[in-house]
Amino acid sequence: MLAKFRAGSLALFAAGVLAAIALGGAAPAAVAHDSLIKSSPAAESTVTELDAVALTFSDALLNLGGMDNAFVVQVIGPDERYYESGCAEPSGAVITTATNLGEAGEYTVQWQVVSADGHAISGTFSFDYAPEAGTAPAQGLAQPFSCGNEAEPEGTDASTTDQGSTEPSGLLIGLAAGGGFIVLAGLTITLLIRRSRRSS
Repeated sequence: MLAKFRAGSLALFAAGVLAAIALGGAAPAAVAHDSLIKSSPAAESTVTELDAVALTFSDALLNLGGMDNAFVVQVIGPDERYYESGCAEPSGAVITTATNLGEAGEYTVQWQVVSADGHAISGTFSFDYAPEAGTAPAQGLAQPFSCGNEAEPEGTDASTTDQGSTEPSGLLIGLAAGGGFIVLAGLTITLLIRRSRRSS
């Protein structure tokens, strides 16, 4: 009877430990994503000139070094051409992109960033452009501004370039460590239950 009670207690303990681990691992995913709290230009506003789009979020963005596609800010004109003139540059909770607008009309901003919790978030908003008379319009681009890796300048030693993109992020390391701990805990609890049953 005592052996059965011990086996049952160990089973309950095991279930409790695994449940606590599961809840602890799920906690970060339950954290709300960041949100866009301010933009320049503001949504539905009218501007007469604009040299950059700036987006401010509710928390510092997660800057994944070397991942050029993680941050995207595109400015699309009434002619369906692209008028961003530089790569999106995150700094804390703010991301900016240089622009060079074309003809007057409605422009749409499409953005994608990485929230502080590691999740990609995106959205769109529009504004109107009404330049002063005589302002020369930009031609725009048929495709979004390319922010891929540029060729290394001549004479650059590849071994001295930034290798940050090849290193695992803190998020991946944490997930791997958590998974290993869960497996180890499960094996330990299983061995304890088997020993208890053999001793009975």
